[in-house]
Amino acid sequence: MNFIEEIYDSATPYLDQHYNLIVDGYSLGGIYALLTGVEFKTQGYNPLVLTYGSLKVGNPKFSKWVDEIFANEQAFEIVQAGGDLPYPSYSRVFQTADFAPSLPPSIPILLEYQHAGLQFEITKILLPHPKSVVKFGGPSSSSSADVEAVNEETIRDDDVDDDSGYPHLHMFIEFSNTCSDEWI
Repeated sequence: MNFIEEIYDSATPYLDQHYNLIVDGYSLGGIYALLTGVEFKTQGYNPLVLTYGSLKVGNPKFSKWVDEIFANEQAFEIVQAGGDLPYPSYSRVFQTADFAPSLPPSIPILLEYQHAGLQFEITKILLPHPKSVVKFGGPSSSSSADVEAVNEETIRDDDVDDDSGYPHLHMFIEFSNTCSDEWI
């Protein structure tokens, strides 16, 4: 919240001209992106929020509320039918073998952390990540698919130790390259 006024001051001239707002972040930045997107949404804007390899942010009640304010059930239907992510909506992209999205761990009764948003799961460890290894999983809070560990469907790559941190640190290393339908 220390910088929200600066963010508003920077974004408002564009939002007043009806530009679309996209808020995104990776890892810890994904937490900031979600909270910033929620702030903009509660102020009456309609951001598209995208997080990559983000940690869990809230409890089940918070996650349900996030899905409600971003109309993720409707967004799910649009994407399921082949449409683009709508404004507003919240989606999270994660790699099956990445440890970060399973943090913080949930301790039943004491602390329950859960993801919100539509899920896009990358099932291959090493780059490149073609569309064929991205699975659309629908809303996180209505799915039991939140990643807690590497599952049996992960496409194994030789010489990669899942505990090495490689999946988290290298998941999006080629973001600066030109994007094509083959390499999304």
